[in-house]
Amino acid sequence: MKQIMTKSNFTYQFLEFEGQKFLAIEDIGIGMSVTNDIENVVAYIEHRDDIIAEAPEYYIIYRDSQGFWDGWQKPDNFINLNCEFPERAMLLYKRNIIEPENKVATFFPGDPVMYIPRHLMLGNDSEMVKDENLGVISSIQHGVVFVKYKGEDTAQNTPVENLFKVTRPDLLARIEKFKEDVK
Repeated sequence: MKQIMTKSNFTYQFLEFEGQKFLAIEDIGIGMSVTNDIENVVAYIEHRDDIIAEAPEYYIIYRDSQGFWDGWQKPDNFINLNCEFPERAMLLYKRNIIEPENKVATFFPGDPVMYIPRHLMLGNDSEMVKDENLGVISSIQHGVVFVKYKGEDTAQNTPVENLFKVTRPDLLARIEKFKEDVK
């Protein structure tokens, strides 16, 4: 039986996010960092759980010794996600790595959306969830998404990589109120 040794101490779990399976590894800060021992850490988990942690079966995210979540792909491709939360890391991984070309196809006119600039994706919810970032898709023309935001007279051309469908009930209620105010 093959024995795989790691120099890192870590925990891990298997997560699912929007139909994608992720292996989430968390550095617990003892021994070598997971970042510096990632190949052995992944090999150990694959052997222990009898899986192959490669796309498209599993995508790998890990929490580094500084507490930020990043991604990794075999053989040695580090993906800078720099997220505080694993859910946000999985979202960025999916949108920017797994299926970036399919993002426009996921939106339709009338969809409630939230605009989050890249620099705010790393922040906390209070910085992102502002009324001026909430809107409704008015049209999609030749792959360009136009969004009507609160307080704006016309729809704005918005980069699709910064748009997120709104599903939270409290935000949907705020958008519904905004839509009524526009009428």
